[in-house]
Amino acid sequence: MNSGSAGVCRRLFASLIPVVLIASALSAIFLPASASAKTSSDPIVGQWDVTYGAPATVRMTLSGGVYTEIAESPVEVTGSSCYLPPGTVVATFTKTGPGLYAGQHGLWYVNNCSFASWTGMTLTLGADGNTLSASLADGESAFFTKVSGDLTVDAGRGQTVYGTHSISLDGSVSDPDATTSWSQVSGPGTATFASGSPQSKVKVTAPGSYVFELTATDNGEYVSDDVTIEVVDRFRFETQAWIPQSSVVDPVHPDPANLRVNTPDSYSACGIITGPLVQSSTFTGDGHVGYAGGFRAQEWVEFDWDGTSISHLIESSPDDVGTTHRPFVITTTANGRTRTCTTWGRASSSGKVTQTDSQQVVLTIRSSNPLVFLAPPIQSQLTVTMTPQSDVAQISHQTTYFPSHGFQVTFNGQVVNTTVDNNASCDTVLGDAGWVDIGLGLTDYGNYYQTSVDPNSGQSSVILPC
Repeated sequence: MNSGSAGVCRRLFASLIPVVLIASALSAIFLPASASAKTSSDPIVGQWDVTYGAPATVRMTLSGGVYTEIAESPVEVTGSSCYLPPGTVVATFTKTGPGLYAGQHGLWYVNNCSFASWTGMTLTLGADGNTLSASLADGESAFFTKVSGDLTVDAGRGQTVYGTHSISLDGSVSDPDATTSWSQVSGPGTATFASGSPQSKVKVTAPGSYVFELTATDNGEYVSDDVTIEVVDRFRFETQAWIPQSSVVDPVHPDPANLRVNTPDSYSACGIITGPLVQSSTFTGDGHVGYAGGFRAQEWVEFDWDGTSISHLIESSPDDVGTTHRPFVITTTANGRTRTCTTWGRASSSGKVTQTDSQQVVLTIRSSNPLVFLAPPIQSQLTVTMTPQSDVAQISHQTTYFPSHGFQVTFNGQVVNTTVDNNASCDTVLGDAGWVDIGLGLTDYGNYYQTSVDPNSGQSSVILPC
């Protein structure tokens, strides 16, 4: 096309944009022929055939909302015998509405093909998405046809994955001979890709929102597409209290007693037995030093963690409490006959789980011996505070000094930490001395323990000394 007295060639492309960002191109109007072309499903991005002074091929790219028309083959300046080289920026534009674009197109002198100025341009995308009509401000026009078989990249569908840091990507590339690679654009952790294949797997180090980019190159052509992946982890925090000894003192009957008839608290299991007789009793413990085994009381909570906030919280309901057993041993003095009988009961508990904010939950245990009137309660409070943009949990545990207390952390279905932070296995628990020690331990709510748990650093098990 002609440029009037100035003798200028106009190059049209999908809607051209205002002169912004072209200032720097005025002195050097060239980009490498393999300039990056970010694409997804945008109908403008790709190769187009167009005729100016002669047929030519241009490429449309998109970056930051701005389209750029770049010469891929030499482009003849209309009315001249000279050509613009591949890599020349011909036009820039932005989208103004559905199928409509506007911007600016370059003009070049016909005598030497040097750059002259920019002129306004509008573009209209055909209904089939394969044609583009351009009109310049001075009345010139151009018609573009989409080149079929152009290299395209699809990084796949966005997805939310739960309970795993290993993600299957489902990208695709139109040309199987293209070289492909994945890269991390953003995200709170580090991503490791198994390969550059569009169908690769990627492993991340923290929960949160990630953007991954799939890039394909072929014969100097470079295109890429992004996909957003949300990674959500599942946590379970459990705290419990248990009696590590196999039996402990009965505070009502700390020592064997010589009686004429057994005490009323044994009637439900033993009936009435006349003496003279010797009666003794204890309470059955859980009989384990470590965390695994029976317990007096337990509280747990499960929730999703996306690196920012806790959601989908589930808590133990009703509260879990152990069954208390109180065996009586009664020996009749006259005949030496011994009878063993056991009363039992389940404690009431006021344990609960409280979510204090988007990153913290508190688990509380409070449970008393159901067979002893006004028995001091077993108490503990486990505070869990999640660290933003990571899986690290800050844990604070406050407990009574008796019995033993601990907690367990499960991450995406795997136990990653077990801690016994109050170990009462060495306490004196029988006779008058046991009655005193247990009473002091239950009324002293002053045991504190703090730690941090990183579930990605492997499993750990801790039993603190007595």
